[in-house]
Amino acid sequence: MGVNVNTSTTTHVETHKETHKPGGAPARYAKGRYARGWSRAHRWTAALPRLTFWFMLAAVVVAVAGCNRPGGAPGVSVRTSFALGTLVQIRAYGSKAREAVSDAFDRIEAVEALMSANVATSDVAAVNREAGGLPTRVADDTLYVVKKARRYGDLSRGRFDMAIGPLVRLWGIGTNHARVPSPEEVAAARSLVDHRDVEIDETRGTVRLRRAGMALDLGAIAKGFAADRAAEALLQQGVKSAFIDLGGNILVLGSKPDGSPWRVGIQNPWKERGATFAVVPVRDMAVVSSGTYERFFEQAGTRYHHIIDPDTGYPAETGIVSATVLARRAVDADALSTTVFLLGPSNGMRLVTQLPGVQAVIVTQDRQVMASPGLRGVIEVSKGWTIRFYGASDAQES
Repeated sequence: MGVNVNTSTTTHVETHKETHKPGGAPARYAKGRYARGWSRAHRWTAALPRLTFWFMLAAVVVAVAGCNRPGGAPGVSVRTSFALGTLVQIRAYGSKAREAVSDAFDRIEAVEALMSANVATSDVAAVNREAGGLPTRVADDTLYVVKKARRYGDLSRGRFDMAIGPLVRLWGIGTNHARVPSPEEVAAARSLVDHRDVEIDETRGTVRLRRAGMALDLGAIAKGFAADRAAEALLQQGVKSAFIDLGGNILVLGSKPDGSPWRVGIQNPWKERGATFAVVPVRDMAVVSSGTYERFFEQAGTRYHHIIDPDTGYPAETGIVSATVLARRAVDADALSTTVFLLGPSNGMRLVTQLPGVQAVIVTQDRQVMASPGLRGVIEVSKGWTIRFYGASDAQES
């Protein structure tokens, strides 16, 4: 998942939008993916040594050129910081851009404080401690994300599973203790993974895990939600042009300051960070990728990536190396990129075409590229690449 934006410099970005009622949610919130959480101690011990190649966390690359400020152009504020276990950058344009960016980072940190499994005071940690016991009262934002996760679990028939926590902990991919567990360990952890055993009481605002040993991990959806919350903060300050990059999860607001669309390049999975094979012009859109090259470790000549299949308990082998999803809301794009990856090319694309306003690009292990029909005439492919559109017999070449 990744993006970089060139205005006068090159950066990394993400996308947004949704309306819901945060209500009485506490002032702080949080996120992590299928094989990684992010307590502050863990973030700096595990992630900081790898910041020199943090670009490996990205799968989407946004190339944004020509953002020079002509006379009368809005002010710009840029801030880069570390949150949610990754580098985050926000660039906003407008008279209140500085205040807006500050508010946006507050929202991101708030999401982290609520939804990280590795923050002892978070809602997710509290729910996990009570596994098999009493329901846990959670913030409105946490309840919203858990409900979203259940929806994608149902849509994917369990391939997207927010109860993946036991397997995430077992493998430890993205941490300094990643390892290949024994088949017996995998089987034991896998037996505790089932999103249908996550009880949600909307009236009381509670979440409960039915069996002891179960654990939530919202790593495949909370980062997208954090981007949406950051975008809301920017909009509330009157910002109409901005990008948000959470470790390569991209959310762009409006157009670039010159009125042209943001141009989001999709990473070539076999090349160095920043090498793309396609570009999609977007406005008010989230662009999120999941790929085998994002986080992984190698042992005895075998690469083990971070996207764990809840059905097998092992890193997913679906024939996909990269799944990129475009959606209005980053929370949806985030969850769907993992869902599509886990479903495989045909089933993943079939799901995407059933969801209004959602598009996808899939790259397979045999270097085939499939795109959803809505990208025909929009996506621009590099020389030597061919894209086939789902449900069509013809292809688009460079």
